[in-house]
Amino acid sequence: MLLRFPGHTTMMRPPLGGQEALRLAGCVALLLLLAVSAAPATERQPDLVIFFSGGIEGFIDQCGCSRFPMGGLGRRGGYIRKVRRRWPGATSVLLDVGNFSDRPGLVGDIKTRGLVRGMNYLGYRLAAVGERDLAGGLEHFEKVTAEAEFPLICANLVREDTRIPLLPPATLLVAGKLKIGVVGLMRHNPALRLKLPGGGYAITAPPYPALDNALTALRGQSDLIVLLAAMPLEDVRLLTRRAREVELVLGAFGPRATPRAVIDGRARILYVGDQGKNLGQVNIYRSSSGNLSFEPLLVQINEKIPADATLEQMVVETLADAQDAERATLTAMDPSGEGGTGAYLGAGACAACHSAIVQEWSSSPHALALESLKREPNGMRPACIACHVTGHGQVGGWVDQRTTPHLAGVGCEACHGPGASHVAHPERPYGRISLPTCTGCHTVELDPDFNYYGDLPLVSH
Repeated sequence: MLLRFPGHTTMMRPPLGGQEALRLAGCVALLLLLAVSAAPATERQPDLVIFFSGGIEGFIDQCGCSRFPMGGLGRRGGYIRKVRRRWPGATSVLLDVGNFSDRPGLVGDIKTRGLVRGMNYLGYRLAAVGERDLAGGLEHFEKVTAEAEFPLICANLVREDTRIPLLPPATLLVAGKLKIGVVGLMRHNPALRLKLPGGGYAITAPPYPALDNALTALRGQSDLIVLLAAMPLEDVRLLTRRAREVELVLGAFGPRATPRAVIDGRARILYVGDQGKNLGQVNIYRSSSGNLSFEPLLVQINEKIPADATLEQMVVETLADAQDAERATLTAMDPSGEGGTGAYLGAGACAACHSAIVQEWSSSPHALALESLKREPNGMRPACIACHVTGHGQVGGWVDQRTTPHLAGVGCEACHGPGASHVAHPERPYGRISLPTCTGCHTVELDPDFNYYGDLPLVSH
């Protein structure tokens, strides 16, 4: 019997007879039995798993992104532990591309040292060095990384007079049955010139000659050559077209991340982004003939990944030490014993002359910014608080709720600057705002819908 529908013709069979139905049922049962009894296919483990980070910039905790907070040393460790449990027979290696340091300073140094201790705990095999790592100078960098149990490499950080590298340009890692030659490079910055402790200066040399020299020592010894590149991806592609021995480039420079590896000749290039939001992973398989195949992955370190408890405790302790140091710095008196003329006074000081404006502000989202943060899960993190209070990180500005309750929320001085000098000299120009005033907090990541020119009239007065 044929059933016809517009544009479609099919056959409908009459009901099955008893014997035919039994035969069909028997076939189905046999197929089910075979499916159950068949041995499941065993997942092939990689011979080597390379994990890599880069551009962490001192972010030991998750980023301050309001919509999709990512990163954090604890979750990174949790993910690595999960993979190691999944493939207990695979060798794993952890590398860092460079630019892992926080800003130089009392608070930033505490976080950099905490990050280095976390990298020790995870078993990093080495880290390359980037420009940000050297922002405080060479002696400062040596101090904040003194506890590192892994080598630091860079092929193109050289003495200005002799062009001899200051750090090992490359190293040969033995990982299971594989030998990996690893070279580190940073961006060539002609303006970078660092004073050396014993006299002279350090500079960055052009990358390709430095890479070629480093490869000379690795040729014939490595099963695989990996380049750690703290430089723009476009610069890397120029290098790999000349340095054909490089098969794998692990990079980080700013927020750029490559969800899929960029293939350029023999090289597979994977960029991981910044602030520790992602983790790079390359699964490597070796055939019976010795050939290598690669499976590059970019892993988002998000809230679904359970954190490693030990690392999470290290993060909590490090951030607590950093907050204590910041509090001590911000509450320290001026050497003269006075608070200075740049002190923050709070919105209450503005009300005497601008009562209507302050009254309107008091019920605004800016005024209630800290309260809104308290309602968010894990909202009161240091990375988030800065944009929800007034004068964070500034002498005379926000310290904590107990010390500076009058600076809670985004007050007048968050946009217009410290008010003490204005109160003392109201006739002087004060309070002009511009695009950078707002975009320090209203970034693409934190507030993707923000438009300075469209949103400014909403708070104009």
